[in-house]
Amino acid sequence: MGVTFFKTDGTITEANDAFLRMSGYSRRDLEDGHVRRDKMTPPEWMGQSLQAVEEFNKMGRTIPYEKQYIRKDGSGCWALFAATRISADEGVEFLIDATKNKLGEEKLRESEERFRTMADSSPMMIWVTDAAGRIEFVNRSYLEFFGISRERAAQLNWSEIVHSDDREYLEAFSAALRDRQP
Repeated sequence: MGVTFFKTDGTITEANDAFLRMSGYSRRDLEDGHVRRDKMTPPEWMGQSLQAVEEFNKMGRTIPYEKQYIRKDGSGCWALFAATRISADEGVEFLIDATKNKLGEEKLRESEERFRTMADSSPMMIWVTDAAGRIEFVNRSYLEFFGISRERAAQLNWSEIVHSDDREYLEAFSAALRDRQP
């Protein structure tokens, strides 16, 4: 966990080694005054940073928030931030590196998008349900076959779309899934 001590003007006056590793700055950069919160914040995240400064000034602390920041080499990384006041013009901020989580979330979004594109391109009906039979995903073929919207499909349960003659099979199938049987 990175820890920084800062002045309310944005100057970071002290930092632990974990923060220096995370940010790419050296202790010399810190001592020379080159490490500043405003210089490390990308323009698109400045609004969130200013909101945190306002919270800090009003409440003496910030509600934990996530944002991207810029390392010394210009690359971006993500962190979870939380600060608290320790004197009239100084605070301490704790940072947890969230870069791996953000990259993982992005890869998951890309994977889900590929799946949805593939599933919607299939002429076969594809659907995903949870263990209770609630529908979590349907493809375009499913929607066209039943003539319903995605919103309506999300409200359905297997039992509502299975013919009454097949309910006994559905119950046996559901029990086999629940019990992890073939």
